Amino acid sequence: MRYPDYFNQAITTVLKHEGIDSDEEADRGGRTRFGISLRFLRSIGIPAGDLDGDGDVDRDDIAAVTIDGATRMYFERFWSRYYEEIAVFKVAEQVFDFAVNMGPKQAERLLQRATNVLLSHDPDSQIREDGAIGPLSIVAINKAGAPLIKVYGMIVARFYFDLVQNDNSQIVFLKGWLRRAYGVSR
Repeated sequence: MRYPDYFNQAITTVLKHEGIDSDEEADRGGRTRFGISLRFLRSIGIPAGDLDGDGDVDRDDIAAVTIDGATRMYFERFWSRYYEEIAVFKVAEQVFDFAVNMGPKQAERLLQRATNVLLSHDPDSQIREDGAIGPLSIVAINKAGAPLIKVYGMIVARFYFDLVQNDNSQIVFLKGWLRRAYGVSR
């Protein structure tokens, strides 16, 4: 399958952040491979999540995730056609990377919040923080421009801190989440 250029560039960052295999006890998603979690496969159900074709979705299906399969799932289920309309590639890359980590709705809501912070001087440019990027959000995101990279990262970092404050078992992930939020690769 041929993917759009923005996606091809952004998937490299996502896969670097996600790694190959993870089976952390505290991970709410369960076992993961290339960032595809057991919880995600269960959420998409059978047949899509039943990668080994045995009629159920379990840990064996995670073992069956390939890098090509993960890439296809990310494109089909996490990539938004609107991301390609974001003028600053790094912002498109961030929202996609965060969508993989926290879900598209939360990642897009936080991007809308960061955009509103940057455009707070312009009431006509404010957008609804509904977690659904569409044409109006794209206009505002592009108006905010490159400064959005840092502001969005800070707002996402705050989200991660709040998450850990509300559930201390998640502290094992905080260092990696912050590297992700601040755009630092391993």
